[in-house]
Amino acid sequence: MKSNALHSGLRRNRLQSCVRRTGYKPVPRGFTLVEMLVVISVVAILLTIVVGVTHIVLARASAEQTRTNMLVILQAIEEYRTVKGDYPPDEADSVAPGGWVDGERNWDAYCRGKKLYEELVSVPQSQAFVAKLDKDAIKSIYSSDVFVDGFEKYMEYFSDGGVGGSPVIVSAGTDSDFGTENDNIRSDNQ
Repeated sequence: MKSNALHSGLRRNRLQSCVRRTGYKPVPRGFTLVEMLVVISVVAILLTIVVGVTHIVLARASAEQTRTNMLVILQAIEEYRTVKGDYPPDEADSVAPGGWVDGERNWDAYCRGKKLYEELVSVPQSQAFVAKLDKDAIKSIYSSDVFVDGFEKYMEYFSDGGVGGSPVIVSAGTDSDFGTENDNIRSDNQ
């Protein structure tokens, strides 16, 4: 115990004599406030960039998943046509039920998607293609199964709305609004 006190006393004496001789005062160890603020700012900027890029990458992945699901559904539609001789009908119920908050156009999309799903699973050959879809491509809404896109919104189907009167499937895209067509994803790439 005595040797520790003696040692710390000698050390203190050496520091005091060093300060007297050279004018140098030792700097305490640690980070200054400015250094800490700089580090926090850099981390915040990097985090902002990562979050922004992640959002863009996820949106692109969802769009690609939507396109892939559309191709499989179109194959099922072609199998349906081979068996039945015509494309599945695309009629929609005329009136949205009370409590429907997604708008009339989205109600039509839901009805067309529901009818398309029902028609495709009624034919074993097209049902085989529907079974190949990822489990996230089919969602139960209002106790009916419908096809959904990578953004988890139902897709709209038209039996003759594509190029040359071919069938087309339309996703509302990232904003989930069919009215803004600049981000809609179509199976005929139009």
